[in-house]
Amino acid sequence: MAWITLVKADLKGVLAGAEYNAITTAALNAGQDGGDLVEEEMNKVTNLVRGFCGKGTLGLADTIPDELKDAALNILRVNVITRLPMKGGSLTEARMEAKDDAMRLLRDVASGKFSVVRPVNPAPDAQQAATSSIKTISAPRKRFTRSSLGGLYGTR
Repeated sequence: MAWITLVKADLKGVLAGAEYNAITTAALNAGQDGGDLVEEEMNKVTNLVRGFCGKGTLGLADTIPDELKDAALNILRVNVITRLPMKGGSLTEARMEAKDDAMRLLRDVASGKFSVVRPVNPAPDAQQAATSSIKTISAPRKRFTRSSLGGLYGTR
């Protein structure tokens, strides 16, 4: 498996033709392009998925692990459908559950419960996720206790 780039054809594959057309034409302001809005949302979802993969080595820019393609598309589908100026309709309970499942899968990736393949062509170091600079320090162990001090502080 490899790291892939989401394309509009992927989104069209999880939507009905009428849904995609409605998303790219509905609720546009003057000067907006529906295709650009879809690409912007695809970039957001790609970055979201890459963020959950940040503990491992990331692939080239704008790519996600192939194993997470379905999860990304389930999130993307709900995100673009919410642009439509109607209630209900295409935003079914099953689609919402699929998005919730996708988010759970991404959390499992981040926690290490679900592994993704390392990219064949990793991104340059400058594009890799920053490692945490926070160091956990534990409290020192007590070497002396009231009982071991032999009455200096008194025992109860």
